[in-house]
Amino acid sequence: MELSDPAGRPVLSYLPGTIEGVPAARDVVVLGEGAAEVVLRELPGHVVMAPVELGTRLVELGAGLRRHGHGLRRDLRADPPPADWATVRPPDPLRVVPLAHTAEQLAPAWHAAYSPGHVDHHADGSLEPMRRLLAGQVLGPVLPCSAVMVEGEGESVVACVIVTEGTSDPWITEVFRDPAPAYAGLGGLLLRRVVAEAHATGLAAIGLAVTEGNPARAVYERLGFVLFESTVSVRVP
Repeated sequence: MELSDPAGRPVLSYLPGTIEGVPAARDVVVLGEGAAEVVLRELPGHVVMAPVELGTRLVELGAGLRRHGHGLRRDLRADPPPADWATVRPPDPLRVVPLAHTAEQLAPAWHAAYSPGHVDHHADGSLEPMRRLLAGQVLGPVLPCSAVMVEGEGESVVACVIVTEGTSDPWITEVFRDPAPAYAGLGGLLLRRVVAEAHATGLAAIGLAVTEGNPARAVYERLGFVLFESTVSVRVP
């Protein structure tokens, strides 16, 4: 889709879609001057995932900031994971199991991971985003390489990595762990297992997004994920 200024000159192209049931403009490309003003006029109520300069300008003009994020990607064919990633194990009594959990079962570790003060804190505490994700309503179906780390006979969730079909590459939509010091490093361990499984099942690449200011970005980069884009996501009034 393209948007034009009042003189008919194209100023922006985008891929239409939805995010959490809200109309959205993805893959935004600025084609000319005045794109922010055209977006405000033509896309009221939309979520717009814009290049940083355009997103910043939209916020200045009254759009609501949702997220300043960075897209990272690992090419699993050009840069396959080390062989030992497939067998790395957490200490007993922790185990890695396939994802077959409900939003309610994931909720304690999920909410603890994004506690107040975290850049991705879930302010309302709703489980609806997780329910939609697990149902395949966010970025497509959940893929079998997703995994959960559980502890003890009650199998309480310690960490989780959720991979979905995505829009171009398969996409890691969630990486979280219980923030207790005893579990430090286990999110990265589980992510290595998932990346190895993704490669073993034939995926060519895998991507994820991380919010500006989230220290987990350093972990992802150490695990071979490479920055390919930065965006500012806004809600147009």
